[in-house]
Amino acid sequence: MIECDEVGDGYYFSYKSKPNGYGGYHPVSMFLNHDGLRFRKRITNWWGYFSNFPGVITGSWVNDLVHPFRKKMDFTYSFNPFKDGLLQFFWMVQPDGRYYADDDGFGMEHDAEIILMSYMDTNGYFVRPFEHV
Repeated sequence: MIECDEVGDGYYFSYKSKPNGYGGYHPVSMFLNHDGLRFRKRITNWWGYFSNFPGVITGSWVNDLVHPFRKKMDFTYSFNPFKDGLLQFFWMVQPDGRYYADDDGFGMEHDAEIILMSYMDTNGYFVRPFEHV
């Protein structure tokens, strides 16, 4: 099933949710679309890897990574809608340890949540490297 998220100015993301191997789901085959403009731009492939990865600004957050860094959406994303032709794109690289816990808290880890952010233009290109927020 294809899911869609409206992102403003007539644009929307379309994607499929696929199991991520960590007990949850992640978006794959993500596209930025605008039906009125007959526009469609691939953002990620079937495995969740970014098509046009803009790079990343490293910092102390890399010390909190539990798994090796990958240019892939293994977890989720969020956004602030387009404003002045740019959308803020937030990428969860690593969830906090509660992600792995059951309803009773069993399985919880001490992982730090890591979210990176970049800006995307209306052509579906990230205009600067991802950075820690």
